[in-house]
Amino acid sequence: MLRVRTEIIWQGTLPFESNESLKGEPVEYHHDLQSYFWLAFLITCNCAGPFNTRRDWNKEMELSQSGRRITPTLINTLAEIKTQGGDRENVALDQALNSKELQRSAAFFPNYQLPWVRPGVHTLSPGEIVNQREHMTDRDFRNLMTPYFARHPAVLEGILELRTLFLGPTKVHEDGFEHNHPPSEPVTHHKMLSILRRIRDRIVPEDDTYPDETFLAKARERYSRSLKSGNRMPLMAEEDVEEGSKKPGSKKRASALGVNIASKRGRKARSAMK
Repeated sequence: MLRVRTEIIWQGTLPFESNESLKGEPVEYHHDLQSYFWLAFLITCNCAGPFNTRRDWNKEMELSQSGRRITPTLINTLAEIKTQGGDRENVALDQALNSKELQRSAAFFPNYQLPWVRPGVHTLSPGEIVNQREHMTDRDFRNLMTPYFARHPAVLEGILELRTLFLGPTKVHEDGFEHNHPPSEPVTHHKMLSILRRIRDRIVPEDDTYPDETFLAKARERYSRSLKSGNRMPLMAEEDVEEGSKKPGSKKRASALGVNIASKRGRKARSAMK
């Protein structure tokens, strides 16, 4: 008697995949463009500056829960402390929290109830990722971006334009809530590139100056340490991994994510006969 067992092999990173791919629906060329959009958006949420300056989500959320105002200056300071690391962290944080500049800085309101945009996303199922994406408001998109990107109106406007391009416009329904209306036609490379080029061309050079030599020297030093340690610090890596140490990788099986449909090009149904 022949028994056939089918196992789903997931390839790629879940938070970078298109909604259709995560739902197990047929995937076409324009869904790959959507994947690129999600990747670009997650970069704006997790990169707090050039040369792998990573956002400190854990400390941000801890301070927010304690009633501390979250401001662009605070987000930047936490990212700098996290990136530099070392024994000076607590001292630097105390100085930052009590600085006059931080107190004058305007409040920022990230929605920390959307864990799919930050490290730890691997604990979510594909359906949970899709659900969080589809219920994000324009305000969520704007406020989840780091100040490094959000300071540029061209980037803010461009991200929202890309969001509408792939998810469709939002309209208020009878229930009083906003819902996305699916796009009327597939997204093309030309449409997406035209938006990306507008973002590039509208960024004011004076607002995006190149880092000074001191910043570059520290970045080279960090990169040299990461090469020696083997810690590459990928975009959606777990928090609190010190440079100079390796963290054992962990993979989650598709079955643990509740996946029972294969659809994306590159996923294969592997059959074994017993």
